[in-house]
Amino acid sequence: NQKSQTASIQPGRTHEFCISPGPAQLSADTDGQHLADSALTISEGHAAAIFLLSSSDHLVFVSSTLSDNAKQSDLDPLNAWINFVVADCITESRNIYGYSTLCSDCAGAMLFADVPSNSFTPWKSIYAAFNYRVQMQSILQQNNNISAIELGVGYRGIYSVALYQDGQATQAIVITLASQDNGTIPLIVALSVLVSLAGLAVTYSACTTETQEKAHKEETQPLIQAVNNTDVSDSQLRPADSSQPEKKDHKSTERKSGRVLSLDTFRGISLVIMIFVNYGGGGYWFFDHSRWNGLTVADLVFPWFMWIMGTSAYLAYNSAKNKGVTAKKALPTCYKRSAKLIALGLFLNNGVVLAKWRFPGVLQYFGISYGILCTVLWLVPELKQNEHGDSLRDIKPFAFKWAVALMLPFFYIVFQYGLEVPGCPQGYIGPGGLSQHGRHFNCTGGAHRLIDEKLWGVNHFYDDPTCKDVYDCLNYDPEGTLGSLSAAFMVFLGMQAGRIITVFGTTEQRLKRLIAWGVLCGAIGGGLCGFSKDNGFMPLNKNLWSLSFVLSLSGMAYIFLAVLYVIVDIKQIWLGMPFRAVGMNSILIYAGHETLQGVFPFTIQGSNTYGFQLFQNLLGASMWAIIAYYW
Repeated sequence: NQKSQTASIQPGRTHEFCISPGPAQLSADTDGQHLADSALTISEGHAAAIFLLSSSDHLVFVSSTLSDNAKQSDLDPLNAWINFVVADCITESRNIYGYSTLCSDCAGAMLFADVPSNSFTPWKSIYAAFNYRVQMQSILQQNNNISAIELGVGYRGIYSVALYQDGQATQAIVITLASQDNGTIPLIVALSVLVSLAGLAVTYSACTTETQEKAHKEETQPLIQAVNNTDVSDSQLRPADSSQPEKKDHKSTERKSGRVLSLDTFRGISLVIMIFVNYGGGGYWFFDHSRWNGLTVADLVFPWFMWIMGTSAYLAYNSAKNKGVTAKKALPTCYKRSAKLIALGLFLNNGVVLAKWRFPGVLQYFGISYGILCTVLWLVPELKQNEHGDSLRDIKPFAFKWAVALMLPFFYIVFQYGLEVPGCPQGYIGPGGLSQHGRHFNCTGGAHRLIDEKLWGVNHFYDDPTCKDVYDCLNYDPEGTLGSLSAAFMVFLGMQAGRIITVFGTTEQRLKRLIAWGVLCGAIGGGLCGFSKDNGFMPLNKNLWSLSFVLSLSGMAYIFLAVLYVIVDIKQIWLGMPFRAVGMNSILIYAGHETLQGVFPFTIQGSNTYGFQLFQNLLGASMWAIIAYYW
């Protein structure tokens, strides 16, 4: 009962029809000669990909209807649905392989085996944050190398693909049944709102300060005039009721407290972004962790949190030492805190199945690094303090401590490149799996994974690594045992920032020193990775906590702290709220966000669009900032 629709379609081209739900009849002809017929039924709101394919001496319609098990709402944020039809006059079946373009020097993973000509495969979810390459190969000619074709897919899209052979080359025609969700507009809106709120906060802070200073001036002006014009005693200038406490200006108190507000602000910013990332990061790839080598926003926050812990730990150590606290008294407290962090990490990591308990983890890294730093600070002797004119006075007294600290990256390198891993090249640090055409499939992480396997067993470390969906790698723990050495070294680099703050007395000296250390660490880290993603001696890699990664992020942290120090502590344009409140309650907020993820209002059930996911994840992170502020 539908009106007939006709279109003239050239070979290799596509055309869209919009029809009413229900049965539909298809027919094809050329120059009036009838070629093929087909019938299909399409449900309301669904779509179908229909190909007119050559098969021996005739043409056939092959249709793929969007099924209920291929919904955009069922996709992981960075994935897409895809299925294939093999369009070829050769009668033997084909194997179809595929891999993400993010996977450098990769072999294709088997997507479908033994696919007959002119028939659709089932739907399959693929990683689609970047383009996707597919290969088709005859099962009778599997030794032949078949070229790959790159498909321009987008995440959360749904695609039907007709593959055909043109000599040794694979060709494809792609029909988009559901297009990629546009994530640019929600991101721009969110950034605009955040920038506007930041501007309002700075303006409010500035206006409040001006009002308070004006009021203070009006209150003191009569007293100043009285002092200038008459002889009065101190008692006459005191308030009538001196027993009443003086009203304190909250902002003035913060200024006079001596606390470096930018440290708490730095810690809070790192933790809020970490929560946003852990809650989903809006579904954007750059708010997700790198699949192996490389660097995203998500990769910054946990290492920065470790770095700033080193800064705060040194300030606490320096204060305790100035008060006459001894190592005998301080170390038990340090080790108790370290043990609490490790125990809390084990609790947050795991459920009731002891056979699957994950031993490594985020808080475990904090606990181990904090224990190592405390031990070195309190037990390794310091040299005599240099004169104030010595430009290296932040380093020389700590020469022995730095000598011990440098043993951490030394042993990291020795184990990473010197430990023999059965079946793997010496010093292998790749993702294994499909990389390098699958030649080292079982070598994921090299010595890193081997050490964890021997210490904990494969059932007791992370089983869903970021490299899984791109490289098809083995289970691997990004907070592994070997990586804890370089993580602890990063805490020592953060400790150096604390030294700078306490040793140098002027703002100019502190800023110059922070920036110098930032440039130095960044240059060394960049040199180790060759200022590239994959080609350096030691690539940037959070999964391995490579030294290039640790040094590069420490360099960024020095620069970022210098910027915050100027804004928050020196110019006081902004006092760091609400991030500073989060930084001052970091353990509570971290444990809370891990425990209550999936609970309203930190998570809301809704659509799988960019707009809603971004709103939901920002809301979850913002709720924890509000809780910290009013705690």
